[in-house]
Amino acid sequence: MNGILYSLGFWALFTAYTRGGEVSSMFPITLSMSVLIPIMGIIFLKERDNLPRKIISILVMITGLWIISN
Repeated sequence: MNGILYSLGFWALFTAYTRGGEVSSMFPITLSMSVLIPIMGIIFLKERDNLPRKIISILVMITGLWIISN
């Protein structure tokens, strides 16, 4: 599953580069796939230890992505 998601992400990154997108803003957004890892762990694997810390880290990553994209 992880390999498929990374492949799709890098395919989308390459497509965006070929259409003239800015590398400085697109590459960090592509690396934001790490936001999905704790979310999938919480939902599918029922990882409940350190849940407040995971939620805070997800919110910090989303905020950083929002700042980069604007």
